[in-house]
Amino acid sequence: MRVTSTTFQLGKDGSGTQDRYAVIIGRTPAVRVLIADGAGTTYRSGEFAEELCRAGSKQRALSGMTFDKAVREAAARWTAANRPSRKSPWWERKSYTKGATAAFLCLDIVSPTRWAARAVGDCQLVVEPNGVKSRRLWPFTKSTDFPKLPLLLSAKQRVIMTPHLMATRGRGRRGWTFYVMTDGLAEGVLRMSEHGLDPWKSLRALSGDEEFEDFVENLYEVLPDHKRDDMTLVRLEVL
Repeated sequence: MRVTSTTFQLGKDGSGTQDRYAVIIGRTPAVRVLIADGAGTTYRSGEFAEELCRAGSKQRALSGMTFDKAVREAAARWTAANRPSRKSPWWERKSYTKGATAAFLCLDIVSPTRWAARAVGDCQLVVEPNGVKSRRLWPFTKSTDFPKLPLLLSAKQRVIMTPHLMATRGRGRRGWTFYVMTDGLAEGVLRMSEHGLDPWKSLRALSGDEEFEDFVENLYEVLPDHKRDDMTLVRLEVL
């Protein structure tokens, strides 16, 4: 099985740099994509996003106990690496005490005909069959499904998160395309589709950062009320 992957990122200020997102693509031996979206209102959430992806990439199967193990490991490493010194300002120490939060999604493409996904929060997966217009949208099927206050993973985790772990799986074929998106992009793409536009054709054809920037700017033009946000897209094609 061969899977090609392309990652596109754009900051809400129009730059290509983002410090709140982490993406890891590897084999476990399945092709695994992990994406974490750190909440910008929390302390050093980008570092927590990186630790979540790193810990999740080590688990052969990410579900149940192994998921909670990965979250605990990520939280412990974030806590140790980001502890303020005694000389740090009071607001930094207070922010550290509250901790960082992040949304998380893991996609495993086990074979050309089998895939599975796990998520907590508001990242989005779209599965697009080759030559078929119907797409599988998960975990949200409409733009209005995105929660205003999503449940997120926390570096100060105090509860077992397994009951909140959303899971899905499905069949596939060679030629299918998978899109993994952060919430700002996913909600906008679904809104465009609901307005009768076809953003999927553009997403399939993206070949570079400039084209992705043009796509995002067009999204804001057709949806002028859409909140500007950092946006990340991982596109995978099963060959």
